[in-house]
Amino acid sequence: MPRIFVTMAAAALTFTIGAGAHASPTLPAMGDSASVAFSSDTETAIGRQIVRSLRAAGHILEDPETTEYLQSLGQRIGSHSSVPGQTFRFFLVDSAEVNAFALPGGYIGINAGLLMMTQNESELASVVAHEIAHVTQRHIARQIEQASRMNLATGAAMLAAILIGVSTGQSELIEAGVAVGSAAQMQNRINFTRTHEHEADRVGIGMLADAGFDPLGMATMFEQLERRARLSGTTLPDFLRTHPVNAARITEARDRARAYDPVSRDDTRAYRLMRARARALAMRPHDGEAHFRETLSSAPANDREALRYGLALTLIETGKPDEAKEILSELHAAADDVVYYHTALAEADYRSGATDRALERYERAMRLFPRSPAVTQAYAQALLYAGRGREALSHLIAILPVVEPTPQYYRLLAMSSGAAGELADAHYFMSEVHVLGGQLLPAIDQLQLALSMPGINEQQRKRAEARLEQLGEFLPLGRRARLDQPIPRPRPPIPR
Repeated sequence: MPRIFVTMAAAALTFTIGAGAHASPTLPAMGDSASVAFSSDTETAIGRQIVRSLRAAGHILEDPETTEYLQSLGQRIGSHSSVPGQTFRFFLVDSAEVNAFALPGGYIGINAGLLMMTQNESELASVVAHEIAHVTQRHIARQIEQASRMNLATGAAMLAAILIGVSTGQSELIEAGVAVGSAAQMQNRINFTRTHEHEADRVGIGMLADAGFDPLGMATMFEQLERRARLSGTTLPDFLRTHPVNAARITEARDRARAYDPVSRDDTRAYRLMRARARALAMRPHDGEAHFRETLSSAPANDREALRYGLALTLIETGKPDEAKEILSELHAAADDVVYYHTALAEADYRSGATDRALERYERAMRLFPRSPAVTQAYAQALLYAGRGREALSHLIAILPVVEPTPQYYRLLAMSSGAAGELADAHYFMSEVHVLGGQLLPAIDQLQLALSMPGINEQQRKRAEARLEQLGEFLPLGRRARLDQPIPRPRPPIPR
């Protein structure tokens, strides 16, 4: 984080707390574009820190299968954006509420509830395209700039809290600035203007059509949301609180869609299965089992595959893996190329005590889907529990360049490193778990432990020291002295 942003934020925060309504000549000109316009690196840093806050508060569902699907869908749409080099990172929010939101730097959250309520993949894709458009058009940064022009004190306080929080790793300061305790609160603080919403609709529909989805998907999604609003009375879906929908907006979306060639496409199997998976994850296992059983009794033929998959997932969680295997074996026999059936069957085998069979299934899945982060992580976890930590470590390291880092992934790396006897690496990877959770001091403690491990090699030492120096830059000044203290040596083992 450039020092100028930290200095500006501190000055702004001091002013808004102590100066009241009168401006100070030393306050940076918040309305000046040079003061408030964020660089792409700064936007990414802000977005990353907000995601850490959401994760630390338990709002993110760390499910590799659904995350992999959302990332694939988002990349397909984002490749048709006006900023082809922009990186988008999608994550599933652990909420049954209907909502989606964009954060600075290309981070996009999709609530499980939104995935569940969509009727087809084009509707889901329309929301993804809309949120991508908010990112590529830099609506969040523009809105913060506009807010600071209209209300100097409010804009300064919000920007100060965000920037200080990012620079120090203190997520509570960001929460104070943008109320990121929930996705809805985040969006309520940075509401998009009507102009921004219409621009995101226009740009999003174009990306939707270019990516091969039905451009009418946005209009039908809006209609669904508007219908839910009418039926729910005063309780609006969270998405509508931040993306208001009315008849004129629906009509405009339909008119824009008609400018493109009509598209007739079937939903992908992945969409149908991940919609069922999201429901299984969002509901309590016994409630989910009851829901899927009841829905299956009257479901049309084209919905039964996904519902049976969802039922099998809930059966695994309710302690009925053998019944789940019967369902999954039939699904797998009919569609051997579906990765989700391989991993679910292996999990059911593992839960039923058939560890060797589970490992055989994972090994076959690895041969069929060698670069799948979901398969690799599931297989590595099974290997780890089977006492084969070094094998687990080699597979996890292989996907390190392509996987989006999550605490779950780094925790597996740490556990596998420890099981393989690589204690310095185990502490290093545990430090990354804490970093992703916004816990800077525990992360530094883990790096110091890594450096204190006997037998640490030169490469491991340099990596840990470089990361320690990097994290030290984000410590509050009063705590930085701890990095200058000698690194403690490990205690000798207690005699037995």
